[in-house]
Amino acid sequence: MIKITYSPQQSDFCTADYVVVGDTCLKITMNGVVEEFDLKDINHIEELQIKSLPINPFVEITNDESINVKVIKYYGENERHLFERY
Repeated sequence: MIKITYSPQQSDFCTADYVVVGDTCLKITMNGVVEEFDLKDINHIEELQIKSLPINPFVEITNDESINVKVIKYYGENERHLFERY
């Protein structure tokens, strides 16, 4: 099972959507580019091989009883109030 946590980052040019597929796969769509990762044997982000995505959105991966993935949650100007406090 994959558990996702997000690390917010403001970006006016980048978007990313994350979809869990089955128990061990994470499908990422970034700026229209799609790549799927099987994370069952991945314990560190250094083990990932990103082939298509323009930016590596992974911050951290741990693989204990479940797969814990921390990824960047890009947000635009219109979502700024959700992540930033003034």
